[in-house]
Amino acid sequence: MTTLNPARTPALPLFDPAAGERPPRDAVELYLETPVTLGVLHQAATEGGHREIVTAAEQAREAAVAAALASLRREGSHLKVGPHYRRPGGGTVGLFLPGRLYITRITHLWVEGWDDVPRLHDHIYIGAQGIADEDGQHWPTDFYSLRTQVVSILNAEHRGALHRSLMESIGAVWSIPAYGQMELVEPPLEQYVDDYPRVFCPSSSVSRWIVQDMVLPPGVER
Repeated sequence: MTTLNPARTPALPLFDPAAGERPPRDAVELYLETPVTLGVLHQAATEGGHREIVTAAEQAREAAVAAALASLRREGSHLKVGPHYRRPGGGTVGLFLPGRLYITRITHLWVEGWDDVPRLHDHIYIGAQGIADEDGQHWPTDFYSLRTQVVSILNAEHRGALHRSLMESIGAVWSIPAYGQMELVEPPLEQYVDDYPRVFCPSSSVSRWIVQDMVLPPGVER
């Protein structure tokens, strides 16, 4: 991927879920999870009437998604302009230019079919084409670089922003695992992680990238 001046203009909407529209079949879905202990905290605070903690948890998620989308626009808004030729090992050779991606976010508090504890997560749909800044034309999104380079940056930004937000708002302390999700040790909720299995919303008809799994070294489980 040739890095030029990354596009900083807002993304364009890919589809309108409120109108009953569904993502195009050639889109890619980024599935962004949060630590299960964030959901445990949200549930306990809701049941206990601690609205300020509920708000802190939800604001942390919003900060995380905002950081992820910002990194996506900054690092991943490159389009494959003109002729491109496949290269051995993956990817293509050709001209890459910055542009505006088509992106739609769907946010969920719960995973469909599971009502034991909230599992705050987001579905980020990215269109297969964007509009190049230089010529205003539609060109293919560089999904290869998104998958091999940008997703790891996006995941780090997402996780870091979530942790900082909750640390600043309620003084949260997080565990420091070698890999995978950090979990809350203050409030002391890490002990409940195994009580709530890792589950996902049903997949749509598009290609789904589970971001947390994509950044783990081969052979390492979350």
